Amino acid sequence: MGQVSLTDPALQSALFGGLVLVAVSAGIWAGASGRAATAQRHRARLARFAPPARGTRPGRGGAEAEVHRHASEILARRRNADRLSFRALLDRAGLAWPAWTVPAACLGLAALAGGLALSGGMAPLPAGLIGAGLGPGIFLLAVRLRQARRLKAMEKTFPAALDIIVRGVKSGLPLIDCLRIVSREIAGPLGAEFGRMIDQQSHGVSLSDAVNRMASRVPLSEVNFFAIVVGLQSRTGGRLSESLDNLVSVLRARTQLRAKVKSMSAEAKASGGIIGSLPLVVTTLVYITSPQYIGLLFSEPIGNVVLAGSAVWMLAGVLVMAKMIRIEV
Repeated sequence: MGQVSLTDPALQSALFGGLVLVAVSAGIWAGASGRAATAQRHRARLARFAPPARGTRPGRGGAEAEVHRHASEILARRRNADRLSFRALLDRAGLAWPAWTVPAACLGLAALAGGLALSGGMAPLPAGLIGAGLGPGIFLLAVRLRQARRLKAMEKTFPAALDIIVRGVKSGLPLIDCLRIVSREIAGPLGAEFGRMIDQQSHGVSLSDAVNRMASRVPLSEVNFFAIVVGLQSRTGGRLSESLDNLVSVLRARTQLRAKVKSMSAEAKASGGIIGSLPLVVTTLVYITSPQYIGLLFSEPIGNVVLAGSAVWMLAGVLVMAKMIRIEV
């Protein structure tokens, strides 16, 4: 039998493709495991404050049963958060696109990435693997970034919206009129979501169901709390202004705690960013100053294998550092 050499193009292409698959699989696994762990922590926290309804005493129905029902709905939304449909994914990102645009955009980006790799002199098999990995990854990353930016904007303006609702309810206005004022006065995505909720309510959907639909589209704890308060008030009665006023106090305390945690972890995040970007910066500087020295990594097949291996380890290190410095409030 002949000896297998590392300079064999077929072997190098296979190694490169295997490393790319390992990197993509590691990224998917790390993201999925992180979301599963986060969902488990949320379920444990909700279970601590709202135990199962079968453990309640018969004489304590009414509001307590409603709390358990809403807590169960929140748990169901947490469990289904990682299994979003294309339509729900676009809704959370604020994109009014048809659902079929998601696979079409992924295929288009995959073809573009593969074509760029082929035009750079790469073999067809590694170029196809790179396109298959980068196409969906780039699209999902862009959608997730847009969703995170949108949620951050809504989280920032939600206490102000609740202040408007509390003042309106205390002055004697109906809740639906207060929500309509919020949809007009609050700019940005939060006002649009309140406007969408008002439209659903005007078309025959009950107010509690419209608020629950908004909580499904906006995966924020603040919106879930608001949905619980509105649902309880619509079914069991009570002083809505007092409940919302307490909710505003809780949300402002959470915002202050989140800002404190952010300031305390800023140093660790800066260190992680510097360490993660240092290899890319050094590679770019060496390529600018001595292109012949580092050009072998891009022109030779064995250099491509080394780059792929380095990308795998860099991805693993970045994911580990991101997990270490992430603190949830």
